[in-house]
Amino acid sequence: MLSFLKPVQNLTYTIGVTAGLLLSFGGDVALMFQEKRKPFVIGLGLFLLAHVAYAVVFTILGVFSARDLLSAALILAPGAGMFLLIRPNLGTMKVPVLVYIVVISVMVNRAASTLLSPVFEASQAWMVLVGAILFYISDVILAANRFWKPWKYNRISLAFYYSGQLLIALAASCFM
Repeated sequence: MLSFLKPVQNLTYTIGVTAGLLLSFGGDVALMFQEKRKPFVIGLGLFLLAHVAYAVVFTILGVFSARDLLSAALILAPGAGMFLLIRPNLGTMKVPVLVYIVVISVMVNRAASTLLSPVFEASQAWMVLVGAILFYISDVILAANRFWKPWKYNRISLAFYYSGQLLIALAASCFM
């Protein structure tokens, strides 16, 4: 939000990230009641839309290259492994969770595309990529806790989540 006040800014990035943060905030509120199915599904949907917002802005400002195939494989492999691990416990959530895994994987892939983009400074692109990866890790922990084995320390996912969001948001202030 502070990047709106900067004389030099990338309005596309700032608006896209602000949309992602607002959708994530809605997801956070919904997940406060995640013990019930409906709030969990609403939270999942809002976070899905946040990942779409991030993926769109990273795609608009990133670049397409042959490296995208490598980063896609690197991120889809653990996503597929996680899906296979939790699949027996998903019930009617199989398709929504699979769609979520694909979308968050695309978001991380598009974050990686910022590394080659002339729009981003190197440090800024790394903030975007590391932030996206941390967000991904937080969702893996959340999914494992919910659909595989409850874990006493599952709240560590929040450290990954907030750190990831912070890095993605702070990257907006690095445009020169």
